[in-house]
Amino acid sequence: MLSKFEHFTSFSSFELLCNSIKPFFLVYPIGSSNDKHLKKLANQCVASNSVHGVVFTIDKENHDYDQLFYLKTIIEKIMINGKNVGLWGVPNCVPRKILGGYIYMKFRYWEIAEPTVNLRSNKKRYLIEACENCFDNSNCIGLGRRNSNNYKPAAKTRAPMTALNIEQGRANFDCSSLEKNHQAFMKHCRSIESACTYRRVYYTTNIDYHSKHSYPNRFIYQCDYLAPEEYNLEFSFLTNQAINKHWPSLFESISSIDRTKQIAYSLAEKHGEIRESFYLFVTEQYGFDLLQEIGIAYDLPKTPDMRFMGAGIDVVRGDVECYKLYFRAPKNFVINYFEHDINGLSQNSHYVVLRLDSNSTLISFKIELLFSYKDLPVLEPLLPNYKYLREKLDPTGLYNVAVEFENDCISKVNIYHQQMLHTHS
Repeated sequence: MLSKFEHFTSFSSFELLCNSIKPFFLVYPIGSSNDKHLKKLANQCVASNSVHGVVFTIDKENHDYDQLFYLKTIIEKIMINGKNVGLWGVPNCVPRKILGGYIYMKFRYWEIAEPTVNLRSNKKRYLIEACENCFDNSNCIGLGRRNSNNYKPAAKTRAPMTALNIEQGRANFDCSSLEKNHQAFMKHCRSIESACTYRRVYYTTNIDYHSKHSYPNRFIYQCDYLAPEEYNLEFSFLTNQAINKHWPSLFESISSIDRTKQIAYSLAEKHGEIRESFYLFVTEQYGFDLLQEIGIAYDLPKTPDMRFMGAGIDVVRGDVECYKLYFRAPKNFVINYFEHDINGLSQNSHYVVLRLDSNSTLISFKIELLFSYKDLPVLEPLLPNYKYLREKLDPTGLYNVAVEFENDCISKVNIYHQQMLHTHS
């Protein structure tokens, strides 16, 4: 039986529709006096077997896009309960910005698509410079007059071939033994265009205080918000590239749209020895089951200041050397681990990582601080190579500095960046 579209007029008429046995999609116009009852509406949609999904319609000339963030919890609730959602009347950058990467990926996969818009109409789309390389540019209905002057789209862009990108593409990785692998991942990132998935290669600048876990030559591949239709392609590529093929195969078997936020892979070399690392980051609902799936026997901290995100596995010569457990933590929690004042960092949320040995015993921990270029002076006491980083890092970039503590001392520091910074003295 095909689902029909039924327009919301009042809660009493909606309840009659919910009590019928005919399946339908509800069309709800944002901007009415009933908006204050959207939670009630979402609950009724979730409870009714007749409602197969909800379409929210928006008149873009009567709404400021930046004031629509209250729709996030409503849309997420409907989708978590297995129902479809549509957001009609606005460009795709609006749900991207409202929902964020993971929820937007789910939204895009289950979306009730808006009927094709006639882009040849006489209505101006009011695109701005930021729209030029947008992934959705060709079928975009435009920002509209009202939002074109003050709205900053969170668009997914097709990266233009700038001088930096061209140079990065031609450059060789410092470690010749990893260069073939590095090029394979760079090609993989550039060869796939996806509406939701982000693929990137990162590098590390390493400061070693005699840590056995410190590797000077390393690259990291990161795949965020993997669309379900890309699972086969992605895991086939990872399995083909991996030395230890068990882990990408296991990750594929436990990945799903309701579980998987990010997968990542790292290859590192030190004195001729290769370390391979595999990472899986998951939803909060699934987090506690992940440890059992991958064989980690550890009781997670039960504190709101450490929200479990995912796990990593370091493999050397075919054996698990250690596990890493990742947590999101507020700035006011992580600052307690540093003698220097880092309160000036612009980001308010950072990471705590617990390193376990192969028997799941805690051996060290690290704090990963997110920072922008303008935050570098705050971190100067932690960075002996501060002058070099100040000169080489892109002023527009976002970065991560990971400070690892072992036996109450800093054992190593890694700075993660997308630029390829060649080895320096």
